[in-house]
Amino acid sequence: RGWFQATPKGAVASAAKVPTTISKAVVATNPGGVIALRVPMDALLAELADKKDEVLPGGLLLKKDILGSLTGEMVMYTGSGDTPWGRFSLGINNATPFKALLNMGCGMLPVMDIPGLQVTVGDGTCDAIVDVAKLPLPTPELGKVFEKPIAVKAEVKDGQVSITVGKVSGGKKTAMTSEGKEILMQDWNSTLWMQNISIGLALHEVMPQLSTWVPQEQMNGVKLGVWVASHLNSIGYAMAVRDDGVHGVFHVGTYAADSDDAYAAYQEAVSKSLDSHENTFGALATKYPNSLAAGASSAGGSVMIAGITGAFAAVAIPAFMKYAERSRQIQEAMPPAMQMPTNP
Repeated sequence: RGWFQATPKGAVASAAKVPTTISKAVVATNPGGVIALRVPMDALLAELADKKDEVLPGGLLLKKDILGSLTGEMVMYTGSGDTPWGRFSLGINNATPFKALLNMGCGMLPVMDIPGLQVTVGDGTCDAIVDVAKLPLPTPELGKVFEKPIAVKAEVKDGQVSITVGKVSGGKKTAMTSEGKEILMQDWNSTLWMQNISIGLALHEVMPQLSTWVPQEQMNGVKLGVWVASHLNSIGYAMAVRDDGVHGVFHVGTYAADSDDAYAAYQEAVSKSLDSHENTFGALATKYPNSLAAGASSAGGSVMIAGITGAFAAVAIPAFMKYAERSRQIQEAMPPAMQMPTNP
């Protein structure tokens, strides 16, 4: 862990006045991961003072009605229950303009008749069921990652505007660690905390896709990178502007914190998933019930990480491969004197 301190100046100093109402309320729910940011809205509006106020649908003004009603607090977090879900929230002082925008925008969606989208309109609420496979996607691979319809809910209430993706789980929750509470309960201006990161659980689903997209000569390097990333159990950082300066902390935790036997079993499970493409993590929770490896082998964590990793693999890797091939074609078309040297 590392700490730093500096002295705040100008607009940065006003960030200390932004509330942390949503962030502290979220901690009580034992989230699986949190990203929080506090932006000094007064300083932002002062910078925009000489700019013309934009008129939004319904006659609302961007600076006066929307930006002027934000507290500056932004929080994104995931649940730690049995069902994967996540929420993004903005703190607000005045709910009226946001409710008007939400009602207007949500009311237009059924008329647009978008394939794969079912919408239920309420007063200050908008519920949608999204069948990703039926949407007009930039790449059909995304439809394979999200095989089941996703619930999405937007609402304005309790001093915040929020968008929830997935069905909120009321099942068993993993308790927040002491490091997570330290980072999230203090008045930090920017925070991130994730615990029970379980990339290894998704390897048996992601590696077969990688094997078809990545050239064989590059797979060893990819496997090494994935193997290292799968050992990350928790990560967090926090930065705060306070009266005596700017403070910060950075935290990284790995599965090496387990006992030697549990850690060795986790490493073996990762290696087998990389090579055999089989889910070999099931026995960890039974054999080592109090280990970090057992905590990371929950169904919710597996589905969430598999979805995120799968989406990345489906979109980013093919795009990178196309970019690499295009670069090779461009270089081959150049005169020999302009070509970059290649390794023997």
